Amino acid sequence: MLLLIIALGSLGAAVYLISEVITLPVRERTGSMQRAATYGRPQRVTGPVDESLRTRALLPMKEKLARAVMRVNRKYTVDQISLRLLSAGLGRRVSPMGFLATKGLFGIGGIVLGVAMGAASGGGFTGILFAVAFAGIGFIGPDFFISQKIRSRRETIRSQLPDALDLLAVSVEAGMGFDGAVAKLIEKMDGPLIEEFELTLSEMRIGEGRPEALRKMADRVGTPEISGFV
Repeated sequence: MLLLIIALGSLGAAVYLISEVITLPVRERTGSMQRAATYGRPQRVTGPVDESLRTRALLPMKEKLARAVMRVNRKYTVDQISLRLLSAGLGRRVSPMGFLATKGLFGIGGIVLGVAMGAASGGGFTGILFAVAFAGIGFIGPDFFISQKIRSRRETIRSQLPDALDLLAVSVEAGMGFDGAVAKLIEKMDGPLIEEFELTLSEMRIGEGRPEALRKMADRVGTPEISGFV
């Protein structure tokens, strides 16, 4: 009974940590926007700095856990994870290190859940089997979710591609430059393909060459024909 209580308590702690790591990038961006909005204004301390303390505690933990996951599976690289997150449409909300840390926390949560279920069913070898099975599911689950998001998003993008390329071609034939045609496309349409064109236009505006920016977009969305539209 005591083992079950400890396992359930550990599971609750793991769930809390998972939610904190998942929402950390959003809180960081919100904090950055708030700091930018109040830049130059006198600052007043109106309460405890729980958020900053929590962030200082979570960031090192997230970093260590993410690096531990990379050591467990050597095939993971930050660049590879970043590309997969961008392909899934999550690159602006989830950082590569946050994703890796989430995998680690899900794996730990799976172990705790397996131990709890094993203890409830009598313990022993059954508990070990449950722990290994749930740890594997927890560790692989985020990858499966990302793969499904990528597949679904690419199907949507392929369905939007003909109309988008037609509008780009018409705009260019009407005398617009390529950048202006992309801007017109962003204005007239929406969806995941348009989000990709918006990111590509931003990259070109900060100095990225057009062929390279389009090749990067083609890598993200899995449509090689885009890279030839120069």
